[in-house]
Amino acid sequence: IGWEMGMVWASVGVAVVYAFAGMLGWGGIGSQVLTASILFAAAGPMVAALLGLEPEGVVSCASERGGEEILGIYMGVFSLTIKVMNGVAIFVADMLVGYIDIIGEWAIRLMAWAASGCLLFAVILFFVARRKRPKEPIPLGEMPRISAP
Repeated sequence: IGWEMGMVWASVGVAVVYAFAGMLGWGGIGSQVLTASILFAAAGPMVAALLGLEPEGVVSCASERGGEEILGIYMGVFSLTIKVMNGVAIFVADMLVGYIDIIGEWAIRLMAWAASGCLLFAVILFFVARRKRPKEPIPLGEMPRISAP
């Protein structure tokens, strides 16, 4: 499916897990402990896929633009972007902590739902900002070459 769509589907999967994490404590599947165990086990493969595909995405973007010799800069910009987004997530969680006295446990549940919403928003932004790749014309007599995005 290619690294781009792999990251999209893994991000959507983690967003679903985050959404369900906002409902922890309700014991939807048997006991509360079983529900939490299944939920956290479901997140593991998706997070592993994201961590595995990140370097491939950075190298692919650098290669696509002829920047193999400055791959470290591409990785640095990617890392900075991730750190900024983590800072935004921590800021949102910190704001919600301030509402614990007012709305109680719902402030904690909203943290997971906010994280889920941020991931889904990022997936939507990916499709909006994604650069369209021009289709190369296939010369007559040649077989089309199939490549991952």
